[in-house]
Amino acid sequence: MPPPVDAARPSSVRSSTQPSVSVEEASKPTFYITVGDPVKIGDLTSSHIVYSVRTKTTSRAYKQPEFEVKRRYRDFLWLYNTLHGNNPGYVVPPPPEKQAVGRFDSNFVESRRAALEKMLNKIAAHPVLQHDADLKLFLESEAFNVDIKHKERREPLPSESKGVLGSLGINVGGGSKFVEQDDWFHDRKVYLDALENQLKGLLKAMETMVSQRKMMAEAAADFSASLHALSTVELSPSLSGPLDALSDLQLTIRDVYERQAQQDVLTFGIIIDEYIRLIGSIKQAFSQRQKGFYAWHQAESEFQKKKATQDKLLRQGKSQQDRLNQMNAEVQEAERKVHQARLLFEDMGRSMRAELDRFEKEKVEDFKSGVETFLEGAVEAQKELIEKWETFLMQLDAQDDESAFYRPPVYQPKPPGNTVVDRARARIDEDSD
Repeated sequence: MPPPVDAARPSSVRSSTQPSVSVEEASKPTFYITVGDPVKIGDLTSSHIVYSVRTKTTSRAYKQPEFEVKRRYRDFLWLYNTLHGNNPGYVVPPPPEKQAVGRFDSNFVESRRAALEKMLNKIAAHPVLQHDADLKLFLESEAFNVDIKHKERREPLPSESKGVLGSLGINVGGGSKFVEQDDWFHDRKVYLDALENQLKGLLKAMETMVSQRKMMAEAAADFSASLHALSTVELSPSLSGPLDALSDLQLTIRDVYERQAQQDVLTFGIIIDEYIRLIGSIKQAFSQRQKGFYAWHQAESEFQKKKATQDKLLRQGKSQQDRLNQMNAEVQEAERKVHQARLLFEDMGRSMRAELDRFEKEKVEDFKSGVETFLEGAVEAQKELIEKWETFLMQLDAQDDESAFYRPPVYQPKPPGNTVVDRARARIDEDSD
């Protein structure tokens, strides 16, 4: 008998450190997308903002690891609608809403740029959406408008009322009022409605706070102008100097308030607005699932009608053989549609469960990061204001108290005999003598 073979033992030189990410995570392509360089182009009637979309990726599906394209807002909106129609049951991060008034304001352009950048990075990080061919078209195509027209000629985009179900040849009607049968989806819908109302209230309160910061900045600017005007008419340099310094300090305070207001919008405000729009996207996924439910039952109803007609023809015997053969084919087709509609409805349900779990995890991380950034910005702003005030007080204390006041010249009468008149009188007296 051969000697027994010992079991393989782990090598002692193997590193004890665990990998930072799993094998599945390491195999996924990574994306780093920036949206920047907003430029206003066009005349008064057709003016719009064009952004530079730069992408760095490890995906083999793209021609280059780094590339850049130009896109405008309606292109981002096209991407959202297309991905929404291509992926029923999935939550597509939406773009910021349109704004007719003030859309070229610098603060608005910056907030929109940041929101569009976050939208693209979330789409690219999604395990399903990142593989969509239309995302590749958006990120990579240099002749975007031409490619879209060619694509729409080859593959007309299904209407919102049909979507993927319409592409399967299943008619989607409104049906009666939808009653949710799944308690899990019913509870999530109630939760999302309450969350949306709370976030809208929070966004409104934050807009009020930002407006008050801007009003404080304007008040500091007005106060600075008044102090500067007072310092110019003050005769005492020891008083006009501190007044002018206080005027400059108020301008610094104005800049701090304005910067803090903009930071609040770009850090915490943009997160609140994003999740309000995400809830709207989730509701669209709920609506798709509802349409899938209607399509499934309509296909089932059509199948039962054709099945009844088939049974009737079978009872009539061979006299209706041609008609029976045709009806057999129609019954098989109707049964196939029922099967497809049921599978699609079930797939949408499973996808939405995973998407809502993903939504909750990302919501906790994003809001935690947003609140921390918001608090850090508030603390830093207060520290800066305190430092400015302390510096101003130290400058005042460093001044000499004796020279801090303006002393007008005091009239000193000259001693007798020392004036011009007295000297002239003395010469007259001498001559008379």
